Amino acid sequence: MHWSTALLPRTYLPIHSSNRMQSEGNLLRARAEFFRCKCKNLRFLLRNRYLWMNRYIKTGDVVVEIGSGAGLTAEFIEQKVITTEILPHPWIDLCLDGLHLPFAAEAIDVAICANVLHHFASPIKFLRDLHRCLKPGGHAVIFEPNPSLLLLLALLIMRHEGWAFDVDVFDPTALVNDPADPWSGNNAVSGLMFDDPQAFRTNLPGFKIVDDRFAECIMFPLSGGVTARTKTIECPLAVLEAIDWIDRQLCRLSPKIFAMGRLVVLRKMGW
Repeated sequence: MHWSTALLPRTYLPIHSSNRMQSEGNLLRARAEFFRCKCKNLRFLLRNRYLWMNRYIKTGDVVVEIGSGAGLTAEFIEQKVITTEILPHPWIDLCLDGLHLPFAAEAIDVAICANVLHHFASPIKFLRDLHRCLKPGGHAVIFEPNPSLLLLLALLIMRHEGWAFDVDVFDPTALVNDPADPWSGNNAVSGLMFDDPQAFRTNLPGFKIVDDRFAECIMFPLSGGVTARTKTIECPLAVLEAIDWIDRQLCRLSPKIFAMGRLVVLRKMGW
């Protein structure tokens, strides 16, 4: 049993009409606002969320982002990023279905998967196919929501996405999300997939977890959101840095209560 479900329901799947966030799924508006408004809080959040990925990327690497959304990740990655989405947009290089990757075997050095794993109907099918596409020693750098008590409470309040702990993320026949709705999100996925390293190794022996850390507490709601927005108060850099320091202490103290994000790196080892 996941710790958070001692206080909250094991399954909470709100309908989209109850969503209290603004502009859900409006990637064009999210991208335009990011560049037009220069939102300090959001830029600070995304800098922390993506800059660390550069340590796993070398000059000349083939870097593909699966599920690029508004295409903001590429603003923080030092190498060229091939952006992908299920629907076409001007900033997207390639349209694809993440459960049917069109890449040749061993074609990718680094795959960026930012806030995408919890949207897949079958995360394990995606990771197994991604393993095929990665070069030996290649990396999948992942950022996912962490189903902490605070995140689940925020989801209850905003009704943006939900969670379901009573699913088997390692069963390729199980549906973790609604396959007909690309915006459905099961925020329990990262806990179900990575909290038990032995279960992960058993079901995905071709990957080794080489990094696994928790991040984001106050900064996430303070950012106002990325592609689904809500009102926030813009803060000066000094305040954001102080909040970031507090966040890091809280995430170290108790990630199951405070951490709203999880940073995971997988290295392709071979089956």
